Amino acid sequence: MASSNDSKNEFPQSSSGKWVVLQLSSSGEHEKSVAILEKSVLRILRHPVAIFIPAANQKARDDTHVQFIMDGYIFVEYKPEVPYNRLAGTTYFEAVLSNSRRQYQLVTDAEILPIRRGVERLKKSGLSVGDQIKVAKGSFKNLVGQVSFVYDDGENVQVSVGLVSKPLLIDYPASYLVKL
Repeated sequence: MASSNDSKNEFPQSSSGKWVVLQLSSSGEHEKSVAILEKSVLRILRHPVAIFIPAANQKARDDTHVQFIMDGYIFVEYKPEVPYNRLAGTTYFEAVLSNSRRQYQLVTDAEILPIRRGVERLKKSGLSVGDQIKVAKGSFKNLVGQVSFVYDDGENVQVSVGLVSKPLLIDYPASYLVKL
């Protein structure tokens, strides 16, 4: 099963080239784990389907943050035999979008491509070793430091943050940081 968190620049593929659009409930929008949303879809549908959640699930130490590119919606691979309406009104899912003829609202791989590119850009930082940064999210918010190492194609960086006694090296998702 492909998911939104698959490795580097790989996104789940739909065998039909089409995706059903699901609207998240308020609980779904506030869920801190993309994996929980994916497991919930699979458990309710009881069919193996690809799931694309336009979000970056980022973790820094004990802090987890899900940043959605497109708030409130996820995409599930379209297969004619799958009863998507089972998801409507559940804990994490408000509705399955449909048209005036009560048919599922489908989008194509081509229509999702700009959203996928947005997820890629969110994960990339443009930071370099030596850049001065400020931590924008998480438990060390507002601390200032310097980038000491960039890895995972710029998705994650190691930052040297000066504390009272000595510098502390912390790994962060690049999106947690702001270049000064």
